[in-house]
Amino acid sequence: PSSADISSLTEKMMSDSEIMSMIQSLKDDPTFLKAMEDPAIMKAVSSGDTSALMTNPKFLEIMNNATVRDIQQKMQK
Repeated sequence: PSSADISSLTEKMMSDSEIMSMIQSLKDDPTFLKAMEDPAIMKAVSSGDTSALMTNPKFLEIMNNATVRDIQQKMQK
């Protein structure tokens, strides 16, 4: 995704209080927190390396999280 795409998605998330509430709830999810502490995941996120993320088992686990799936669905509307 381009910088403009990321900016647009960020703006959409930030302007939707329901999505922001869902994102905030992830701070209490141990699986999500563990993944965010993984240096490989954080490096891939920082560099925009989506292929590294999509092959990381911890990242794939959080992508299957019900809240994350709900956020994805709301973002597609």
